[in-house]
Amino acid sequence: HLVLSDPQKEDNLVTTKLHTLRLEADTMEKCLRACRKHQTSLTSLLHTLIKVSLAADFYPKAKFSHSETVVDVRPYLLKQERENTMSTAVSMISSFDWLSQFRQAGQSSDSMGQIPVDADALWELARKHKAHVANDLHHKKSWMKAWLSIDLIGNDDEDYVSQLLPGLKVVQKSAFSVSNLGAFD
Repeated sequence: HLVLSDPQKEDNLVTTKLHTLRLEADTMEKCLRACRKHQTSLTSLLHTLIKVSLAADFYPKAKFSHSETVVDVRPYLLKQERENTMSTAVSMISSFDWLSQFRQAGQSSDSMGQIPVDADALWELARKHKAHVANDLHHKKSWMKAWLSIDLIGNDDEDYVSQLLPGLKVVQKSAFSVSNLGAFD
């Protein structure tokens, strides 16, 4: 519980866990081929797989979820804004979903840690996520509000969340974010 008047607030800061996954080149090629075949993206597939796993194994009674997809917005900025932006130009697109559809796509892990999945349902959810991201990038543009609000951040993120977005700290508690950084040498 973050209280701004508490001089000990640093003891109660947000905890962030970062997990990276590196796929071998041949595995990556297979994944990309499968994504193309099913008209989705690797980022949307990753997002869907994580949500299926969380819904089935970690939050089996949860009804609703919130997640973020981090996107490169440089191609969507005006030319002058693009030229004046020296830092990484990223924003986020939120997804609020009923978890029942994700539980239907995957069940709880078995004793070997394998998650039985309904592949057709999984690919359909990944396609829906890709369409949601594309719709936001080209039409809804909630990413633009997030991009423009970055200038409101003060010395630390907690002050920003506490003062300007009181509802965000509630929904962020169990949220996750997916960012596909791409290929590296």
